[in-house]
Amino acid sequence: MDRYSPWGFVVFALLASGGSWAGTSPVKGDIKTDHFGYRPGDTKIACFTADPGKQVEVRDARTNTLVFSTGTITDKGTDASTPPMSGDHVWWVDFSGLTRPGTYRLHSPSLAESSYDFRVSDSVYQGPMTASLKCLYYQRCGTPKTKASGGVWNDPIPCHLTDAACTAFCSGAPPYGDMHYGTLDLSGGWHDAGDYEKKIGAGKACGVEETGDNGDALWYLLTAYELNPGLFPPHQLDLPESGGNLPDLLNQAKWELDWYLKMQRPDGHVLEGVHVANLGTLASPPSADTTARGYMPPCYESEAVFVAACAHAARVFASLPGSAAYAGTLKRAALRTWNAWVLKSPDLDPQAYSWMPYKSFKLWAASEVFRMDPSQGAARDYIDHSTDWDSAQGQPPPGYVGWAYFNYLQSPGATVSVTQAMGHALGRFADDLFAHDDLYRSGMVDWMYSWGSNQHKADAAFELYLAGRLGTTGSHTPAQCLSHAEDFLHYFHGLNPLNMVYLTNTESMGAKHCLWHVFLVWFGSYSNPECRSKFIGKPASVADPLYPYVPTDNETSIDGPPPGYMPCGPTYQYFQLGGKDVPPNDPGPVQAPYAKAYRDYNQGSQPWIVNEAGISTAAVYMALASVFSGPTPAGIAPIPGKKP
Repeated sequence: MDRYSPWGFVVFALLASGGSWAGTSPVKGDIKTDHFGYRPGDTKIACFTADPGKQVEVRDARTNTLVFSTGTITDKGTDASTPPMSGDHVWWVDFSGLTRPGTYRLHSPSLAESSYDFRVSDSVYQGPMTASLKCLYYQRCGTPKTKASGGVWNDPIPCHLTDAACTAFCSGAPPYGDMHYGTLDLSGGWHDAGDYEKKIGAGKACGVEETGDNGDALWYLLTAYELNPGLFPPHQLDLPESGGNLPDLLNQAKWELDWYLKMQRPDGHVLEGVHVANLGTLASPPSADTTARGYMPPCYESEAVFVAACAHAARVFASLPGSAAYAGTLKRAALRTWNAWVLKSPDLDPQAYSWMPYKSFKLWAASEVFRMDPSQGAARDYIDHSTDWDSAQGQPPPGYVGWAYFNYLQSPGATVSVTQAMGHALGRFADDLFAHDDLYRSGMVDWMYSWGSNQHKADAAFELYLAGRLGTTGSHTPAQCLSHAEDFLHYFHGLNPLNMVYLTNTESMGAKHCLWHVFLVWFGSYSNPECRSKFIGKPASVADPLYPYVPTDNETSIDGPPPGYMPCGPTYQYFQLGGKDVPPNDPGPVQAPYAKAYRDYNQGSQPWIVNEAGISTAAVYMALASVFSGPTPAGIAPIPGKKP
């Protein structure tokens, strides 16, 4: 049995062997499709970066026989955006008439070129969705990680056992001053990203500038479950706790939530995170790491994030048989910190980052508290008097403010005039996202190609879908919003300027041209010979005619990294922060087009800014993919109880 089979993956031996190209034209990279494929009823549009001619064929991947052809070809011209997003000349080829399940490739007789193979199936996105959800298991701290199928990505020894007796990292900092809590058991939780730190909030305490997940991963998991609980069974991931009363998605969330509860102090304050003294000394695997660690003091952000996450989880767990006691624990914890500290906190935090204002976190927290418990009138009043939902920008940014809208529009007792204003703002957001569309059908505002662009893009798509579910879609229909959100999913699967599947090791799921290098200490440590031989680079058994994507990135490994991690993605900030490797910047170096400022590598100049992965990127991809991990819907069912 294949080692991936417990995850429900389908293995395509013909693809893995490289034999799928026999008897047809070669793959050159000018034909961009979704490398996983499409559901039968989906719109199917490929982007060509060379003139495809008058007709494009669809051929059976096994027999190479012609099954469909299309002349619906549109020359979209050359990218004229300023700054340039791709710089490409693009032709759209519509093959939506292909609806029969199977495995296919596109072929241009004029170019004598074929695409990578792809599937047509109702379940085509379930494999990558499940893989990304599994990635959160590898991020667990303080426990053996031995449940990876086939024993490949295992660490049998618990890591960071000193977290069970964690002491303060420093003597205290604003906003609360010197706050020592002695020695604490802060074991558990998730490693936030490529390193082994664990974080709730973000701030600048103790002279250390911290960024992190900020509750994102929990929100994506909990929201995906609320929207489609039947998609997440108890035996989905082969976790140590699989098979109990909880779906495995909620088992994943509970691992982090239990650590959140440890981070709350009896006075209601919430520690910012567990900080690592020297990131340059981390070892692989996690159990080998002995770098000094300590907890950071409370900050406004950690407390608002704690309130939001616990209130959200309390609502979800309250709906599950046998989970009432845990839901009550989460609710009491959320209200303790909300009433003692977050409700009284100022909207402006001088320790916060300018691009991530604290009031966005506070608004999100208030919305979760009020949706959890409509008797919390102070939370409603804070939302009603906030100015974020009626900003001069005319639209909410994807993320915390958007999540607050989503909650308040579904909360009994919400103020109607405010929900109406929020609905109009969400409509402006939807219209603006359509207005910024690009030649690859997934455009967004240029500044969103900053560090973490893949998360920005996935979150924008997910919120576009939510706007459709709420009926707050501006001048567009809910069906148009659903279809455009799926365009963004196709971007992550290969319909992008680099023809790149922005996920690790997708070969087992039938998608080629994926990531084989990822900036994670565990799976990307060049100093550990075993890690290097096992995980860094494409397995020699895998055939891809376009690998290496850059001649010097030609490492091979035994297994490659675990499937399903999504990297930060392309960003103009690579150039701004001094990245000099070519690519992602053009010779000189000069600034590359924003959507091409990416490279599948994890050493050299600034690889972390494009290729670090972690809990938030895995979770946001999982949430977006979950929307489409079933048959094509006839329409978007409105969310029951939503406000007008």
